[in-house]
Amino acid sequence: VYFAIYVEYPPQNGALNYNDTSLDTNTDREVYADVDEVLKLTCVAEPGNPSTTTYSWIQDNAIVSETITGSSTDTYTIDPVDSSSNGEYWCVISNRIANITTNHLNLTVYTTEVHLHESEEDSDWKLIGLIAGASFAVLCLVLAVIIAGTIIWRRRTPPPK
Repeated sequence: VYFAIYVEYPPQNGALNYNDTSLDTNTDREVYADVDEVLKLTCVAEPGNPSTTTYSWIQDNAIVSETITGSSTDTYTIDPVDSSSNGEYWCVISNRIANITTNHLNLTVYTTEVHLHESEEDSDWKLIGLIAGASFAVLCLVLAVIIAGTIIWRRRTPPPK
């Protein structure tokens, strides 16, 4: 008679790292990145039994990536970082027994993007300025013609006797 005991258990000791930097597994972490950087998040855990593990990447309570593997790590890469990358990230590691959640990473993206737009009020003032400038130019031209005409008329008119 042969007996086999098959013990199943969930993954354990999940941790979230970024750009190959280990984070304290007991606290959330603030991370800052510039636009167009590459940010690599790594989820690490001791696989459970069964070893088939699902890594779910979460950004602000929405799944952004999911990988099924037998590996003890999974990577989520943000390439390039942009303003939509701002948010809170974490990883859920699970097998058919249970799941565990890693510490959270709060990503703040520094952006140097400048978006200029013209309001209707700015546009109205530009139009008023254009009209005033054109009116001034026409007035100067009329005065120049009057002055030139007066000078020419005086030179052609004989002096009184």
